[in-house]
Amino acid sequence: MEFTWQATPGHSKSFPLSELNPKNYPIDQESYSLRIPAKNLPHGITDEEVLARFSKGVFGGGYSLLRGGWHLTSSSDPALPGHSIWKLESLSRNTLPPLGSTLFGLLTLFDTSACTEAHRISVFPESQDIPRPNFAFAEYAGRTKSLSLAASHRFEVNRELKGSEDVIQLTFSHVRSNPANGGKPLPGWFIWFHVLYSKLLFADGIRELLRN
Repeated sequence: MEFTWQATPGHSKSFPLSELNPKNYPIDQESYSLRIPAKNLPHGITDEEVLARFSKGVFGGGYSLLRGGWHLTSSSDPALPGHSIWKLESLSRNTLPPLGSTLFGLLTLFDTSACTEAHRISVFPESQDIPRPNFAFAEYAGRTKSLSLAASHRFEVNRELKGSEDVIQLTFSHVRSNPANGGKPLPGWFIWFHVLYSKLLFADGIRELLRN
């Protein structure tokens, strides 16, 4: 696994973050990546299947300890579109949840390459003028009731050829801010706890991706 103290390019300017951090307060960020030979995955697996499996692993693993502790909102409130998912078996390994779905009271699927830009705009009209990535991705975001933490997880899939071998690179990019205090840095102990915890989440997602 590769780790860096930078989110992937463009993540900090994504539509979900424009909603949850509208004043563009300073952010903390990091990313985690792993290259997996395509031969280790089912033949013909699609990008959406990769994202769906990884999402199910992340939210079905360590995130289960946080269920119910977050309030998902947009800057416009009072409610997000979509529906809530509370059972792990409701998450498919083949397709992502509907756009606008909130998973386990934690994070909402604000954007994904699995839907068209027109559909995103129909669900989130305020997203109309914000560009989308040109690769496969799913972005989940939310913030706490106290506004002390706004966070976005973007899962990304890129395919490349290494010699004669097809390789899938999976990346977990993370951006967070503290709107309650104007984006002042979070305590150092929290940063390191989050990095360790995110590595566990990443491992949960990879295990689910590789599971038969």
